[in-house]
Amino acid sequence: MTTQNDLSSKTFQRAEKHLQGKLKTGYLQKYDHHVVPGHNLNKSLYIDNWNLDKVKKLYQAFPYECDLPKPLLPPAKLPRTVLHEEDPVIEPISVKSYLKDDINRILDYCEKHKKDLGMVHKRGLKLTECKEKKTIILPKYIAEIAELIELDPDPYLKGNYNWYYTGGCLNNVKLGDQTILLYPYAGELVASPLMSMENALWKPILKKSAKFNLDGTLYELKCSTAGDITRILGRYKNHVILYKLSTHENKLKLFEIHKQTSTLPYISGDINIFNQDHYCTVDVDHTIRFDLPALTLCPKQHLEQCESLSVEIGSRYDSCRYIGTYHNLLLCDSRSPKQCVRQKWTHQFRSTPLLLPTINRNQEEILVLSSLSAGENSVILNMWTGENSHSYTLPITLPSIMETLNESQLQGLCLDPYLRNRLELCNAGSTLLTNHNGDVFFFTQTSIGDMFYQCITHEGILDEHSIVKEKSISALNAWEQALLTRNDPVAPLCISSKCNMKDVYESFTNKQLQLQTNEQVNDVNESWRQPIEILALYEDILAPELLAVWDIPDAASIQSPAAPYQKVLSWLETADTKASPPQEDIEYEPTPVNTQELMSTSQEPDITCLNDSSILQELLLPKVKRKSIKKKK
Repeated sequence: MTTQNDLSSKTFQRAEKHLQGKLKTGYLQKYDHHVVPGHNLNKSLYIDNWNLDKVKKLYQAFPYECDLPKPLLPPAKLPRTVLHEEDPVIEPISVKSYLKDDINRILDYCEKHKKDLGMVHKRGLKLTECKEKKTIILPKYIAEIAELIELDPDPYLKGNYNWYYTGGCLNNVKLGDQTILLYPYAGELVASPLMSMENALWKPILKKSAKFNLDGTLYELKCSTAGDITRILGRYKNHVILYKLSTHENKLKLFEIHKQTSTLPYISGDINIFNQDHYCTVDVDHTIRFDLPALTLCPKQHLEQCESLSVEIGSRYDSCRYIGTYHNLLLCDSRSPKQCVRQKWTHQFRSTPLLLPTINRNQEEILVLSSLSAGENSVILNMWTGENSHSYTLPITLPSIMETLNESQLQGLCLDPYLRNRLELCNAGSTLLTNHNGDVFFFTQTSIGDMFYQCITHEGILDEHSIVKEKSISALNAWEQALLTRNDPVAPLCISSKCNMKDVYESFTNKQLQLQTNEQVNDVNESWRQPIEILALYEDILAPELLAVWDIPDAASIQSPAAPYQKVLSWLETADTKASPPQEDIEYEPTPVNTQELMSTSQEPDITCLNDSSILQELLLPKVKRKSIKKKK
C-alpha cells in the first residue's frame, strides 16, 4: 500500500508532470520522440481517490500468446526492381528524396554566389519562335532545376511516406459459410476460399478461386456483403473499379461492373453500407465525391506538435471511430466533436501507421496497427461494456516473419542469403479473420505479393518445442525450397515505352558518310623517367622534420653507379684473391671417403667431402657432347 507521503514525493510529482501534456519543443528537436512510451488514456472511468493499487488494477498483461508467422501462398515472382534493392513501396519516396537533395544543392550554390550570378527577372527573358518551336535562354542553374523537376515520378506525392497504400490491398469477407480472402497476386485480383486446419494452419482452395486481371497497382480494397453478393471497391492511382463477387455452382465468380477515372490521384474510398451501388472517393485535394453532410472532429489537444492523422476505421459502434496518427491511436466519439477523444494508445512506431484492421470477439475488440515497415505490427485489446470501453493492456508488438527466419537458421534451415532481403520488404496490406474455434488470425502481404499469417489469440503457453512453432519453421523451409526450385523466379521483361530510332539507324547505316582518321599519337609520356643524378639534386623539405622524430640523420647521398667494365675488373680482383688459399689449407689432406671400401651401394656420395674435380663435374654439371670441326680447304 502506498501512503500519502509517497504520492506527494518529488519523484512521483515529476513523473506525473511529464506524463501529462505534450512533449517540449527542445526534446522534439534533439531526440527520436517516437520511442517515448505513453500510458493508455481512458475517459470512461471516474475514480475519486487514486493510489498505486487502483492504478495497477487498470493495467494487465496481455492474456494471449502469439505464434510465429508462416507463409500462405507459393512465393510470388520477384520484380526486377527488387534485384537492385528497390522496394516498390518506397521507390518513389527514395527518388523524390534524391531529386530534392540535388535541387537543394543547386539552390545553396546559387545563394552563396548570388553576387556573381546576378538576378534574373522575368521581364528580361525573351521568347523566340523558330519552326513552330518556342525557345528561351535561361541561366544554367535554372535549366538544371527545371530538368530535375521534370524527373519527379509523382508531383502529387508529398511527404515522407507513401500514403497511396493507406487502408491496404488485403481484405476478407464472409460469403455464406465460407471465409473468402481477397488479395492481389501475380497481376490478378484473386478471391480464394480458406480452409481451416489443425495446429493453427490455413489452406487456400485454389480450385474454387476466382481471378480478374488488375488494371495497374492496387492500393486499397473495400468490401460490402448483402446476401450472396459482395461488392468490392478497388482503388488504383487514377481510377477506382467496382467489382462483383458471387458464387455459381460451388465456385466463385469475380467480374467488373463499373470504372471511374480521375485526373487527380485517389487517396481513399469506401462503399455505402446501405446501398452497395454507391461509393465515395477522396482525391489528393481532399475533395469528397459524395454530397452528404460532414462532421468535423478535433483531437488536436491530445496530439503532439509534429503529429498528423494517417489512418481511420470504424469501431463496433457507429458513433466511435479509431484514428491513427504518427505516434498515437485515438478513439473518437462523434457525439461530442469538441471533446471527442475517449481513449488513447501510444504505438511507438518509427514509420507512419497506415493499416488498421479490426475484429470483434465476444466483449473484446481486437485491433492490429501496422506501418509500411516490416515488423511494425502492434495488437491492441479494447474491452466494451455496453457503450463504455476500456483498455487494460498496453500495445504489444507481434512476432515478425524475421523471427521465424532466425529460428529456422538456428536449426540449419533457410540459409539462402537473399531470403532475408525478401522478407524485409514493406507491408502492403493486412486483415484479421477467425476460424471455427474463435481464434483470431492476422494476415499480412508484402509489396511483391508474399503473404504470411499467424494466430494472435493462443490461450495456452507456446514453448520452444511446441508443434505450432515447428509447423511454422517447416512451412518457411518448404516455402524456401519452392523458391529455389523455380525456373523463373523473376518477373519477365515487358515493354514500358517505345521510341522511334529511325534517325539513329540511318546514321549508323549511312555508307556515303566518310569518317576522318587522324594519325595515331603515342600518348605514353616518358618524361617522368629521371636519372638518379638529377634525383639526387632534389631537396626534400619535410625529410629533416620527419627523420628528427626518430633520431635518424639525413640519408646519405646516392652514388652514381659504376660502369660495366669496372664491375668486371673488381670481380676479377676478388676472384684472384680467393683463388690463392693459405699455406695451412694446402698441407691439410682430408681422409678419402669415396673409396669402394668405405662406401655402401645404398649410399650416395657426399658432395661436400669430394676432392676429385672430375667427380664434382659429373655430379653437378651436365655432359657436353663435343663435335670435331673440319677445316675447309
